[in-house]
Amino acid sequence: MRRALGYGKVNVWGGSYGTRLGQAYARAYPDSVRTLVLDGVAAPDQVIPAGGRDGSAALDKLFAQCAANAGCNKAYPNLRAEFDALVARTEAGVKLSIADPRTAAPVSFTMTGQRFLGTVHNILYSPADARRLPFLIHSAYQGRWEPFVARHNIAGDFGGDGSAAMLLHFAVICAEDVPRMTPELVKDDAALLTRPLAERIPALCKTMNVPAVPYAAPTRIAAPALLLSGALDPVTPPRRAEAAAKYMANARHLVVANAGHGVSQLGCAPRLLREFLDKPTGQLDAKCLSDIPAPTFQLGSAGPQP
Repeated sequence: MRRALGYGKVNVWGGSYGTRLGQAYARAYPDSVRTLVLDGVAAPDQVIPAGGRDGSAALDKLFAQCAANAGCNKAYPNLRAEFDALVARTEAGVKLSIADPRTAAPVSFTMTGQRFLGTVHNILYSPADARRLPFLIHSAYQGRWEPFVARHNIAGDFGGDGSAAMLLHFAVICAEDVPRMTPELVKDDAALLTRPLAERIPALCKTMNVPAVPYAAPTRIAAPALLLSGALDPVTPPRRAEAAAKYMANARHLVVANAGHGVSQLGCAPRLLREFLDKPTGQLDAKCLSDIPAPTFQLGSAGPQP
């Protein structure tokens, strides 16, 4: 495509899984890359479907932030205990008969551990979304599952169970990640949020029947690179970018305290990207990223409250 468009060296931007692709492109075609911008960086050795330890760390931060917030702590003083209780309940299967949040038609289904934990993990990608999680957990603990199910349905709209996007996802991870997914990674007690799905993935990959891609030790990337991380990211937190930067000759890493999975569109980040692209080896004053505020906690069904 680069050749067909008549371009010389290009600036490569990659987000989430695209950061793995961006690194692979920079290594395969080093003379074609002017700069590399990676947002939500996957480390070269990261086994993506077994990254639940990062998700659990993000959830722990959310619980700690709620406990430190007077309003949230008052509304949900037993949040972690309620979450643990829901984990135990859904592992056994919670049979629900509720009004569909979209149509109001009666529906019956089982809330499984995989559905519950997968939805929690998905919510953590966005800090604004995550600040609703205490309300969703507390409501479900009290037996009012409708708000949680409504949020679960949103996840289904964008690549949920049985969608074409999930087939593409499995086609990739079955080739690249599952051959390196050890039992220790899957059974890691700290990987609670992804463990139910990770335990099923090897069997799913047999059905996908895609050839494995052998892992190769990463070579050094010479192009100037700007790495962006959200401190609250449940899948590619800052430690993943730091691991990737070890294989880069000229990398700068910016961490946003109040961001999750995706930084490029937030606050002053677009301006910083522009400055980096104009002068890839110049100075970059990133203090403005600290001005990105933390979203407020939702303390009821009507939204944020004082």
